[in-house]
Amino acid sequence: MSSAERRAERLAAHLSAALPSSSSPSTAAVTARPLAPAGCAAAAPAAAAAATTDAPAAVGDNAAGHLTLMAQKRAAFQQNPPPRAAFLQHGSIPFFDIRDASEVDAAYKAELHAAFFDGAGCLGLKRVFAPGVMDRYNAWCEGILLGPGGTGAANMTHPKQPDKFVINDLLERLSVDDPSLLMELIANPVYNAVMDALLGFMTIGAITTHWIKPHGARQRSHVDFPLHVGSGKFWEASPAKMMRLTTPYQLDHVLPYYSVQAIVASDAMDAVNGSTECVPFSQHIPGLDRRVHEPGFYASMEGQFVNTTLGQGDVFIFNRGLCHRGGRNTTGVRRNSCIMQCVWLWGIGQHKIDADAILGNLRDSGCASFAALTPEQLADLTLRLKKPYPIDTTVSN
Repeated sequence: MSSAERRAERLAAHLSAALPSSSSPSTAAVTARPLAPAGCAAAAPAAAAAATTDAPAAVGDNAAGHLTLMAQKRAAFQQNPPPRAAFLQHGSIPFFDIRDASEVDAAYKAELHAAFFDGAGCLGLKRVFAPGVMDRYNAWCEGILLGPGGTGAANMTHPKQPDKFVINDLLERLSVDDPSLLMELIANPVYNAVMDALLGFMTIGAITTHWIKPHGARQRSHVDFPLHVGSGKFWEASPAKMMRLTTPYQLDHVLPYYSVQAIVASDAMDAVNGSTECVPFSQHIPGLDRRVHEPGFYASMEGQFVNTTLGQGDVFIFNRGLCHRGGRNTTGVRRNSCIMQCVWLWGIGQHKIDADAILGNLRDSGCASFAALTPEQLADLTLRLKKPYPIDTTVSN
């Protein structure tokens, strides 16, 4: 029996089981297996309530069965959680604590892949980036965004979120300003091993700073690149254009495997300061890329969101087809992060990246960690930044 057949059999066996009630950010607790680490408890009721006061009231429209589908997926997942997950946050999101990339062997890769794509559509990684690295990153962002003329520079305010600063050319800037910090971010062995488990071979589509201002507002619910119709000039905010340019099979069976998003918590985050809110298992809903733009469906998802809780240096990885949004920052201080959009080797990344300049800057800087790369490691890093195709046939075949 194949692994897919076994998963289908396990799911069928649990469809008739009693289904747990959904949890909202204001009440959801972390379900530990056996004990959740410090910092992962649910936010205090008053603080969590404050974080959700601007959300519309939950609507229970389940006419198409999508709420039942997600509940069934969750019940099956809870009955058979990933063996190596340290705990399940909100009873749904598996968190892994991987100390060395060598742990991620073929069996571990299969477990991560199944937990992510067949399970909740997201996972967490504990303690991937050292606090000192995150502090250096935050300090660099402060110099860019709070320095003279920083926030007035082109493209440093999110076009749909005036409460969010972004640094979109992070790779190019950091390769000049602090090459060793850039290497810490893009050559982390554990992070890259997990991404490779999900994408075959991960390539970098974009790396961006997301700095949420004090009291920054919550985002609208959405899915991500390449079908985030509400963002980007190409789509013209038109679901009809998306449907014209794709097939239903591509929407549900190809593109969910195409791109993976990651949030590196350079600041610790939870419901209080506006961590990412997501609907676990929502990537299983047929036609979600289109349906998230339908008012009735949009409202029906409100009661399903949970806030991720991340310590500094933790990573939250989620399927591009997962329904999610940035939370509301109820505090008087910023909440910063590093967002990585990763895509399989044969896919198109979200941003135009000047790979030759980045690699040249790293080489010429004398950065010790770059100079210490083996030929194989250098080839892999180059491939993560620079695609092998299309080829220039004026130079070679």
